[in-house]
Amino acid sequence: MVTEASAQPAAGVSLASLLKSGFQIVSIVDLTSEEQKTLWPSDAPSPYIMLTLQKGSSVAACSISISAWIKQDPDVLTGNYCSQS
Repeated sequence: MVTEASAQPAAGVSLASLLKSGFQIVSIVDLTSEEQKTLWPSDAPSPYIMLTLQKGSSVAACSISISAWIKQDPDVLTGNYCSQS
């Protein structure tokens, strides 16, 4: 479940840069409408997935449109859709 604390924006980073630096995808979860309302209260819910990546003790999360993921849109890798802690 997504909480308000985890919804705080961080500087964006691309999925490609995370993968190149050694992060590994550890989970892919589809976001429910309620979780999307928590993350983006002013946007209408639409199909999104949340990727969680890890490298050692560092964790990153990426929210990506399911349609872009399925279509293998190049922007999925290069867009700054991820935040890292």
